Amino acid sequence: MAASASEINIIGTFEWKNSREEAAILREIEEGKSIATVWNPSTDDFDLVARHGKNGTTIRINSLLQLLGVIIQTGSISRINVFTHASRAFVAFQGYLVRGDVLMDTKTAMSLDNLDTLNSPEGFFLIRGGKKQKFFLQDVRKRFTTNAVIVLYACHSGVDLDFLNTIQDTIQVTVIGFKRDIAYKVNVVGGRKHSVEIGYDLTQTKTNFHDLNLNDPEHVNRVSRKAPQPVPKSKP
Repeated sequence: MAASASEINIIGTFEWKNSREEAAILREIEEGKSIATVWNPSTDDFDLVARHGKNGTTIRINSLLQLLGVIIQTGSISRINVFTHASRAFVAFQGYLVRGDVLMDTKTAMSLDNLDTLNSPEGFFLIRGGKKQKFFLQDVRKRFTTNAVIVLYACHSGVDLDFLNTIQDTIQVTVIGFKRDIAYKVNVVGGRKHSVEIGYDLTQTKTNFHDLNLNDPEHVNRVSRKAPQPVPKSKP
């Protein structure tokens, strides 16, 4: 019997540089002295939102290479939900949080340069297990179902259509990104985070991220899967 397709929740690795700073911001938000935009979600918050989706395994990563490793090791994948921080044409998987800003690591990110390297004729990557194993892009593509989708729950991840097209061309699955900020609404009780919701803005948040409309052209860009293309061969 064939294994059923999997849904995976990927969360980036982001921590506050100063935990006291976050605690102070949470108190300000509760007291109405600070706007919620000076607060940004950390790994724990991504985890809360991912688990409220009630589907799939949640896995923490800190690089594009680790994402590829998760794909290789999972098998038949129908959907990947990525909760992390991003900017135009750039999805980060690790960094630090400070008041009102996110410091994102560029070397480990999903960027145009890193995707182009992966999609080159000589492109391969190593996965560490008991021993290092070499994998190629074709190995990644085979792990997805025909109708698989990657949803980038990250700010501005869908602004640049060329970027979404590059992801689609590389992995050959449908890719969805958001045109503006993703709003994370933190509900604070007694100076502590009581719950975290996700939405298009702070007035339209959901407890379950699956309730967000991914077909709304005002907020979302989608690049659908194209017919598979072979990886170009190296010239002799």
